[in-house]
Amino acid sequence: MISRKLLRPKLNFAGIILSILITLFVSNLLPADLAYAEQITLSEENEKLEISISKGYSNKFCNAVAMGVSKETALKMSINENSKPLFNPGLWKELIVSGDSKIKEVSNEKIAETAASQASRLCGSALGISGQDAKEMLKSDFLQELTTKTYDFPS
Repeated sequence: MISRKLLRPKLNFAGIILSILITLFVSNLLPADLAYAEQITLSEENEKLEISISKGYSNKFCNAVAMGVSKETALKMSINENSKPLFNPGLWKELIVSGDSKIKEVSNEKIAETAASQASRLCGSALGISGQDAKEMLKSDFLQELTTKTYDFPS
């Protein structure tokens, strides 16, 4: 059987001081690394939020196009529906966790670019959208509609 003295080694005064100094040194190094990691995490969260918002726009846009609605009307419908978080389940978790502050910070330019890319991939053939020029035109249309419409958050 192992004796209790072996399980509890004695720490001398120098060992205790050395342990404290090492702990202080390491704790001073960590905040800078954690702040950098937090920035990366925040940019990843913003990117996920942008993709979620864009997906809502592109899905509703392509659904409207599939029902025979014109491109312009489909665009307006998707923007109007997504301006109400009630109709965009992809935003519900974000609204519960952090409110609408992060959603309001998302760049319309990035949303328009991602939504146009997703829409051209999902329903581009139905619209005759192929190539970079057509995708840029769709991005421009999304951006124009997005800048005129804002999210309608309930008070």
